[in-house]
Amino acid sequence: MPTLRATERQITGARARDRKAGFALVELMLAFAVIALIAALVLPSARFGMGATLQRYEAQRIVSLLRGDRNAAIRTGRPVTTRIDLARGHLVAGGSDSEITLPSALAFSAQPASLGGLAFTTDGRSNGGLLFLGTRERGIAVRVDPLTASIQIERF
Repeated sequence: MPTLRATERQITGARARDRKAGFALVELMLAFAVIALIAALVLPSARFGMGATLQRYEAQRIVSLLRGDRNAAIRTGRPVTTRIDLARGHLVAGGSDSEITLPSALAFSAQPASLGGLAFTTDGRSNGGLLFLGTRERGIAVRVDPLTASIQIERF
């Protein structure tokens, strides 16, 4: 039969083993703090919303505005011009009250560089041009064909 001291030693040993097993609340909080610190350093450098999805979204908005102006020129029998402000990243429809202001972080350029607007005629033609979203190495171009005034999105 075990003595009282032997039983106390067994209980004390079991408690010591229980304390060493698992994680303490302080250890868990420290681990979460380290994870939060790493996330705070890494996430700002990740450019959410600046990728291909944002470029496609803005290109679709531009295509919609341009097609509306092309259709308005044909429907009304009067030429319609979409005004383009490259410096501000701003497009204004000539056939409606629609406007688009692109996010300032999104690069916006045109070819020809002097393109101040896209004119659509009543017979379904335009002056044509390219609008670039993103860099010239990686991005999306909105192409307006001068003969047919077709408006297409191209990736490059």
